[in-house]
Amino acid sequence: VIKDLGQGLTAIAHGNDGLVEAIENKEKHVLAVQWHPECTRETEHFDKKIFEIFANGTI
Repeated sequence: VIKDLGQGLTAIAHGNDGLVEAIENKEKHVLAVQWHPECTRETEHFDKKIFEIFANGTI
């Protein structure tokens, strides 16, 4: 669980319970998620894009 974001980090996704599910820092090319986009990449467009970013190292 992410309680406090560090300097330069932005929450970009929240769960239904309000918890932070994804963060990013565009300056340093950081993207982190707290779910498994590889599990739903075939059915969820957003998860497919995230999986491709991680798999291709394009962030």
